[in-house]
Amino acid sequence: MKTTRTQIAFSILLLFVIVGMVDIQDPKGKKVYLNHPGLTKGETGVYYLNTSKSTNNELYYIDVQSVLCAEKVCKVVPVRVVWNKFGEYQEFKMINGATLEKLEKNKVVPFSESDYKLLHNILSDKKSPFKNLTYGEITKTYAHGEGEELDGRSGATAIMLEEGESIVGATWTCYTLWHWVYGDAVGEIRAFSAENSSTKKLLTILKSKRREQQNYTINAIVNQGLYNIAFWEELTASIEMYSDDQVRLLVKYLEKANQTDFYKYYAVWFHGITPQKRIHFLRNLFNSAQNISPKFVTDLYRNLPLISDYAEFDAFIHVLDKRQLESAEINVYVIKYLSNNTIFSRRAYWYLQDKNLTKEQLKAMKKYKRVNKKVLQ
Repeated sequence: MKTTRTQIAFSILLLFVIVGMVDIQDPKGKKVYLNHPGLTKGETGVYYLNTSKSTNNELYYIDVQSVLCAEKVCKVVPVRVVWNKFGEYQEFKMINGATLEKLEKNKVVPFSESDYKLLHNILSDKKSPFKNLTYGEITKTYAHGEGEELDGRSGATAIMLEEGESIVGATWTCYTLWHWVYGDAVGEIRAFSAENSSTKKLLTILKSKRREQQNYTINAIVNQGLYNIAFWEELTASIEMYSDDQVRLLVKYLEKANQTDFYKYYAVWFHGITPQKRIHFLRNLFNSAQNISPKFVTDLYRNLPLISDYAEFDAFIHVLDKRQLESAEINVYVIKYLSNNTIFSRRAYWYLQDKNLTKEQLKAMKKYKRVNKKVLQ
């Protein structure tokens, strides 16, 4: 295999035969509805999610079509795609004696052993170029069954791929299977396996250092509304290392907690994360269904340095405005921002403009207005 980028034109394997498509699925297991870029927009297909046990792993599989074809005149073979409980691809299997085929020198030939190995490698690559390619780019037309170009034997596609990123003569098969592997099935598997996992199992997974596994459990406890001291303690111990996406999920978790836990852990977590991540907590307060008091908001910033990130400061003031929060303590805090930093001080000034201020605070406001008359215009 060459390691340099080459210009490879791949023929799409759409093998037209006289017979129609047959149902390749055995209707057993959990019924799931899956979308795929090869289906008509808005259309979903019915599939069946099944569980199988391996020695050291909990596996799930769905039997899918090797290709999706219009007019029901393509040769379609069943392929069993296998994932673990986290929705991570493990392998594919050919079932019912079926074989995959490709176009080679204008002839249809079966996959070789090396083709099957390459297909496995392609399906193992989350960052495959197939991720960003559309049905239209693969088939040259978005209309199902319309146009001569849909016949993959009539010419080569103009897709630029490196060697090893597809199987020559079977690009459409590779594309179709890759999107089954990384499509809607992943979420269905994660949700289904999490629903059938014990609290003890979920807690063990949450303690994993792998982000994907952490996400699995965080999604599970958010979706299932699982609240107990063990989860609270583990989340609190790890809050500092969680990513922005994980913090956004945890804010949803907090939002659905009882009021006592909401107040307690909102403050604890808020103090344990970076200023950039605090914005997610503040934005949640814009429309939170929880009872948000002036004291609750000022307590969030108690013993913290003054805000240095304007996006955070703007979100903080927006919370005060939207929730109509006002108190003497809030005024004391906000007036500290009447400093030389124009963008912060101007935001603070306009917030305080109509508030019930003390004589000293009014004096500070007048002085600020006099000194910064130009920037307030």
